[in-house]
Amino acid sequence: MKISVILATYNCGKQLDCCVQSIIDNNDPFVEIIFADDGSSNPESLERLKKWEEVAPFRIVRAWQEDKGFRLARSRNNAVSFANGEILLFIDHDILLPNDFFKTLRKHMIPGWFIGGRRVKLDERISSELLSGKCTCSSLQGFFFAFQAMQKRLPGWRYLFPLRNRQPGGVPQNFRGMAGFCIATYKTDFFTIDGFDSSFEGYGVEDWDFMARLNNSGISCGFLPRKGTVYHLWHPEKPDDLKSIAYKILDDVEKSCKTLPSKGFSKLI
Repeated sequence: MKISVILATYNCGKQLDCCVQSIIDNNDPFVEIIFADDGSSNPESLERLKKWEEVAPFRIVRAWQEDKGFRLARSRNNAVSFANGEILLFIDHDILLPNDFFKTLRKHMIPGWFIGGRRVKLDERISSELLSGKCTCSSLQGFFFAFQAMQKRLPGWRYLFPLRNRQPGGVPQNFRGMAGFCIATYKTDFFTIDGFDSSFEGYGVEDWDFMARLNNSGISCGFLPRKGTVYHLWHPEKPDDLKSIAYKILDDVEKSCKTLPSKGFSKLI
C-alpha cells in the first residue's frame, strides 16, 4: 500500500531537513510526501522546500495556502487533496522516523483502526547534534541509545523498550494518549469523517477533535510497537493554556457522538 506523508510545515529550517531525510532513509519506494504548507514566505524556507522536491527519490508536492494565521487543520485537508496513497500519515516537521518505520506501519494497519505513534522527546544537546549533522537519526536506534534515554529520563524513553500489546487488533486504546505529531489512518476513513475541522484555528485541539470523530464513527485506536517509536526534536514548549479548552471540546464531541466537522474537507474550496 502506498503511504502519503502529510508533513506540516511553515517557514521551517533545518528541522524539516532532518525530518525529510529520515523519511528518505527508510528507502521505501511506495511513499510520497505532501508538504502541508500553512503559508511559508521566508525565501530560505521556500528554497529548502524546492530543493527537496527536486532531489527526493519519490514524489514530493507542496500544498500551499495563504498565510492567515495558524490554520493547521485546513492545511492538512488541503494537502490530502494532493495525496495518492491509501494510507495517510500526518506528522510534524520536527519528527524523525526510525528505519523501517513504514514497514512497521503497514504491518499494523488494520481496517477499522487508526494508529498513533509514540515519541521520545530529545533533549537540546542531541537535537543540536542532529541539526548540525554530527549524528544521524540512525544513531538513535538500538538499545544503546535506549539505555541512554532511560538514564537521562528523556520523556517517552519507555517506548524504546518492549511494552504490553496496545497494537491494532487488540484492546482499543484511549486516543487521548495520542497527539497530532504522528497519526495514521486509511484515506477512506479520513473521508468518512470529512477530514479535519477547518473551523479550528490557533494551536492545538484540531487533532483531538479529528481522533474523537474517528472513534465516534466506530474506528478504533491502536499504537505502534517499539519499532514505530518516533523522535521529537527539542524546541521550547508551547503554553498549556489551551488544554482545558481542548478537554472541554473533546467532552462535547464524545457526548454528542459527533462524526462530521463543522467545516471539513468537503468545504475546502
